[in-house]
Amino acid sequence: MTVDSTEQFVTTTSVLTFGGASLLVVIVSTAIHRLTGRVWIAVPFVLSVLTAFMIAGSSNQLATPLQWLVTVGNAALLFCTATGANQLATERPAGQTRPHGLVKGKLFVSWLS
Repeated sequence: MTVDSTEQFVTTTSVLTFGGASLLVVIVSTAIHRLTGRVWIAVPFVLSVLTAFMIAGSSNQLATPLQWLVTVGNAALLFCTATGANQLATERPAGQTRPHGLVKGKLFVSWLS
């Protein structure tokens, strides 16, 4: 019985998709974290940049400044996906709330804070 290449989890073709590239960044970042015992935010960032530029370079998509800009945007999207875009947008981890409404004892309170 031979193993068909389409039965592999990650292939060179699947990495060319957003889901495959995101999965690759998450898997390698997690493996590095598990091996070292440290969480370095730079690891998924570097992997995202490398992945985006390798994919763009392999398909000759780095010829114009616009293509470079799109590649940088794709790298940022991969990074946000791998690290949790919602975590980057909030000041508190998920599940922690900030009380809203009138603060007792203060008459003038900025509603922006």
